[in-house]
Amino acid sequence: MSQRRRGFTFLEIMLVVLIIGILVSIVVPRFGSSSRQARINAARLAIRSTELAIDQFEIHYGHYPRDLQELVNPPPPEDRNMETPEFLDRMPEDAWGHPLIYNFPPEIGGRHFDLYSMGPNGVDDRGGEDDITNIVAEDTSSRRRNL
Repeated sequence: MSQRRRGFTFLEIMLVVLIIGILVSIVVPRFGSSSRQARINAARLAIRSTELAIDQFEIHYGHYPRDLQELVNPPPPEDRNMETPEFLDRMPEDAWGHPLIYNFPPEIGGRHFDLYSMGPNGVDDRGGEDDITNIVAEDTSSRRRNL
């Protein structure tokens, strides 16, 4: 009577490991680029929401804030009967944990102010190639560069 073999051979196990390795090498880079794009989109959202807070500050006080700290701790209103408005509850950061850069008056081409993320490299290279900005492009369209 012949005995039936139970279990897998070493070769079969190695073949399965090889196939799993190939699949992982294909799938992981796709998730990596999705993660990078998600962070870029989150940085754009942080810039846009901070822009809205800056615009609200300008409407309320009649001038732009000197720095982003004024959005977190705004000065008391001139009319003492009014409550101090809330614009932001904390200093704005991009998706990489870096603080957003705000310049007023603008230094690198923003219409009223510069607001940008240093991007993935975390280097403040003044609106460099990987920076995500609110700065209007030089073309005639009304779209914002990188936003």
